[in-house]
Amino acid sequence: MSPETINFKLDQIRLTEPMIGLGSNITELGQPHLQYLCHQTPRHCIVWQSSIQTEFSSLNYYLIERMQRSSLKTLWLRSMKEQCALLGWQTATFQLYAQFDGFVTKQSALETVDTFIKWFKKEEDKLIIKDN
Repeated sequence: MSPETINFKLDQIRLTEPMIGLGSNITELGQPHLQYLCHQTPRHCIVWQSSIQTEFSSLNYYLIERMQRSSLKTLWLRSMKEQCALLGWQTATFQLYAQFDGFVTKQSALETVDTFIKWFKKEEDKLIIKDN
């Protein structure tokens, strides 16, 4: 799926849920491999979970802890036992953790997350009610 299509779907979600913003259902993005996404900034945290009852992998805790204890900017983990792939992405302004099913490619996961980040930065003021 092209980044333009993902952006269009994200814009449609924003238009249909302007007060909630992203809501809690990521299946509307048309990314069948994406199961869970957590985007944290110093002031806010947005969590999306697939409408399919996806179990939160215990490896997420390992990923988050390892990234917070190190200087790693990105971390990719694939677990055949839990049949999932995890991506952690950390910058000075945000942290993003995503869980995909075991069939996703690394390139596809990076493109999905990169497109989400670009869209989020563009639409952040419209999605989050900021407290001053």
